[in-house]
Amino acid sequence: MEKMSLMTRIRRKLTNRSGQSTTEYILILAIVVMIASKMKNKLQGTVDNAVGGVDKIIQGTVNEMGSQ
Repeated sequence: MEKMSLMTRIRRKLTNRSGQSTTEYILILAIVVMIASKMKNKLQGTVDNAVGGVDKIIQGTVNEMGSQ
């Protein structure tokens, strides 16, 4: 096995485009986190409204069962 020169190894690393690199995954994760943090308040309001609606339905059902 021949020893490769430093420049040959660097060139091969730079031209190898197969697969996703760790840096690309980190950038994608950072973008997802930024979008999630921007949407947090809207999402939290939507979830609160949904939970409040379910709570009203449950309380109504409990009250109807108690009055029977």
